Amino acid sequence: MTAASLLDRLRAHPELAFEEHQASALAADRLAAWGYEVQRGLGGTGVVGTLHLIFQAAEENEGGARRMIEDGLFERFPCDAVFALHNAQQVAVITVGAVQAGEVYNIVSEQAVLKIGVRAQIERRLPVFVRAQADSYGLRCAVDYRQQYPVLVSHAEETAFARRVAVDLLGADKVRERVSTMGSEDFACMLQAVPGASGRA
Repeated sequence: MTAASLLDRLRAHPELAFEEHQASALAADRLAAWGYEVQRGLGGTGVVGTLHLIFQAAEENEGGARRMIEDGLFERFPCDAVFALHNAQQVAVITVGAVQAGEVYNIVSEQAVLKIGVRAQIERRLPVFVRAQADSYGLRCAVDYRQQYPVLVSHAEETAFARRVAVDLLGADKVRERVSTMGSEDFACMLQAVPGASGRA
């Protein structure tokens, strides 16, 4: 099974956070077939191999990295460095996840609550933007910004190592330096515990 077909199979069967039983079983079974010692169930549905290939549980918005660390990830599987590879994505994504306003269909509510998810580190700019929008309509607003994950900061030595490996595997023409985006995501918790780097494919 190629890496591409593995990814296709995983994408064809999406699972909810901490319920990634098919994905977890597939990762564990493939690693075992390739000769790795496999530990299952870390942080719920996380999988770790002897090379310490970490398949993170609940990678999107549910704190799977933090839960795996709390469950003893780096005590049970000491690592000199950790590396993550993600599919390319936009620099910033803002998702309006919930709008709560009013109770009846024919009366305009005096207030509304918007719950949004932000996939970038913009905590200083977001309140300014929201207030400017409210002001433009003559409205008042309050912003309650809660950072779910720390800022993802790759370490210089590990980033240089990952770049050398990528150049060796893919060729220099296929490897690009990225401008820091101050992205915020779950893998940042691992980088706070162990040096490492994150890249995009």
